[in-house]
Amino acid sequence: MSKISKELEQAAAVANLTQRAAHLLRNFFLKLATQEEKDELDIWMNESEANSYLFDLLLDTNREGTGASTMHLLVKMAKKEPRKGNIIAKILGWGVVAIIVLTMIDIFIPGRIVSRLTTNEKLKQISWKKITVQTGDQPKTIWLADSTRVDLMPHSSMYFPEDFYYYDRLVKLKGSAKFDVRYMDREPFRVELEGVYAQSVKGAFSLQNDSIAKRIVLDVSRQNVLFGYDKNNNWSLEEGEKGIYENGTIHLERPNQLRANESSQSPTSQSLTTPAPANQLLPINQVPTNQATSNQAPTKQSPARQSTTEK
Repeated sequence: MSKISKELEQAAAVANLTQRAAHLLRNFFLKLATQEEKDELDIWMNESEANSYLFDLLLDTNREGTGASTMHLLVKMAKKEPRKGNIIAKILGWGVVAIIVLTMIDIFIPGRIVSRLTTNEKLKQISWKKITVQTGDQPKTIWLADSTRVDLMPHSSMYFPEDFYYYDRLVKLKGSAKFDVRYMDREPFRVELEGVYAQSVKGAFSLQNDSIAKRIVLDVSRQNVLFGYDKNNNWSLEEGEKGIYENGTIHLERPNQLRANESSQSPTSQSLTTPAPANQLLPINQVPTNQATSNQAPTKQSPARQSTTEK
């Protein structure tokens, strides 16, 4: 019997022995099947050779009478059908997942867009427009949506979104300006100016554009500022340092390095109080008085003294 059981288990593993098919087979061998169930069993047998082989194997096993062990094997080998989930539970589950996703979006996207949309602010209250500000002969102070202060220099212009909460913190500058950046959700504030950019989380800096000399100068007055012209060519400047963009390259002026270089250099000229070597020629205005006197040509003697000497 153990050999037959193994054969049945192997055949049932290949066949499509669902709970319904096992019920039809039990009723058939117990001679309880209705005509409709017999027709359904015929359809099941014709679905695949594995189903037909399992039926033939059961038929040979129960030829001399249906045994209880065979019926037990049918119940054991029948594949369990997936449970039909509760629709309400599924809806609640997906609702929880949606809340978690929106919460994560609200945490990592700057501006807390989800919070603002789900509280008092409606979509129509959100400003999507861009603003351009220009100056004439006088400078102008501008306060951006994130409380960043901009001192726009004369004859300059700046293009920026009215509401930073739904955009990257990006402004485009033409001319010169000073920026006092306010901290906002770790998102850097970025200024683009004629092929270069300055970027800072909460620093203060100025950008001066000399259109005649074709030079852009970044002067950092607080915190760190990233200065560059693409993602692979940028430099971090600290307080008191300058970055100069000229002729397609950027060079830096670091006060600490300049002081170190000056202290390491030797004096370029000797002091006037230091005596020069004897064989060194001095300029005319530095020749000592006694040396100049000794180098003068001898004066001619009077004829009387000359004649006395000759005598």
